[in-house]
Amino acid sequence: AQPTDGKLVVVGAREQPANPNHFDWVYGRYTADGTLDPGFGYRVLNEGAPSDGATAVTVDGSGNIYVAGDHASPTDAPAQVFQVNSSGTPTSFGGAGLGLIPITGSTETSTDDIALQPDGKVVVVGTAFIGAVLERYDVASIRVFSRDELKQYELERKLRDSRLRLLLGDVRDRDRLTVATRGVDVIIHAAALKQVPA
Repeated sequence: AQPTDGKLVVVGAREQPANPNHFDWVYGRYTADGTLDPGFGYRVLNEGAPSDGATAVTVDGSGNIYVAGDHASPTDAPAQVFQVNSSGTPTSFGGAGLGLIPITGSTETSTDDIALQPDGKVVVVGTAFIGAVLERYDVASIRVFSRDELKQYELERKLRDSRLRLLLGDVRDRDRLTVATRGVDVIIHAAALKQVPA
C-alpha cells in the first residue's frame, strides 16, 4: 500500500525462531527511494498461532495502516484485521488495534485483500471454506484446480491434510478440466475471468 506521502507499506511473514513452521505477521515501511523508513522500520505482530502471515494491507487518508492475513486456530478461526497509526502504534480499533470476524467451523482463514469503503468501513475478502469442509465433513478428497501455483503451495502449507489434492490448470483448458474433475461428486466453481482495461 502506498500512502499519499510516497512511502511504501509492505506485509509478510517471519518464521518464529523457536517454533519452525509457525509464523508471525510482519509489516514495514519504506521511503520513496526504497530504503527502510528509519522512523518506522519493520514491526512484528506475534499471534502465537501456527501458519500465520500478513497478506494484505491498506492505508487510510489519516495514515492509519490496516493489516490482514492468515490465521489458524483449533476451532472457529476468525478473520483478523490490525490497525496501527502512522507511527506504528496500535489504535483503539476493535480493542487494542485488533478487529475480529468470527467464522464458525473454520480452522484456517486466509485473507486475499483488504479495502476501505468511502464511509470508513473495512472490507476483507478471502477464504475459510476448504479448511472448514475438511474439519466438519467426512470427505474422501478435495481437489483444488487453479493456475496459481503460489496460492496452491500456501494452501498446502497451511492445511497439511492428505485429503487435499492440488491440480494446476486453467478453467479454459477443457481437456485438463475434464481430467481434473473425473470421478468428482460435487464441483464448486469459484473461478472468475477478469478483464483489465489497457
